[in-house]
Amino acid sequence: MGYNNIHAQLMSAPPYAVACTMTMLCAYTSDKYVERGYHAVVSCLVGMIGYVMLATLQDHNNAVLYVASIIAACGIFPVLSLTVAWNSNNQGGHTKRAVAIAFVSGMANCGGIIGAQIYRAEDAPEYIHGHIICAAMMGAACVLSFLTKMALARENKKRDTMTPQEHAAACEGKDLCDKVCS
Repeated sequence: MGYNNIHAQLMSAPPYAVACTMTMLCAYTSDKYVERGYHAVVSCLVGMIGYVMLATLQDHNNAVLYVASIIAACGIFPVLSLTVAWNSNNQGGHTKRAVAIAFVSGMANCGGIIGAQIYRAEDAPEYIHGHIICAAMMGAACVLSFLTKMALARENKKRDTMTPQEHAAACEGKDLCDKVCS
């Protein structure tokens, strides 16, 4: 794009700074309202919008694409931390929680392998193919986050209607690594 190394490095900082701010804001509000699902859905939508902009606005100037990359980052980074927190909040015991966090982190780290395959050298410098795939994955994550939110809400509603005896029976810790509910 015609930038020297120092200028390119300086331009990489603002998207991360804004995304960090958005991640902190999402963490604060999701903790304040004890809600992760809708925060994840909105973050996925923001990321998807950023990627769609990157894929479709290639004929515009670099400033538009720069803003689109900031929008994408503002969706990507919050959803990562929300997913890890949401996952660990919904595990029964310490061992299950540790395994679940390791699994989610391991799957997330596969993104580097996948990224190298979808952002191919022959697609440079627009990388439309990679942006479209990322937008689709953010859309899929949005749908899955919403379905997970609905499934957990249904489960919570079912638990809310249990008698104390039914709740005690359900919390006997029959599954391996479950801790007893109190």
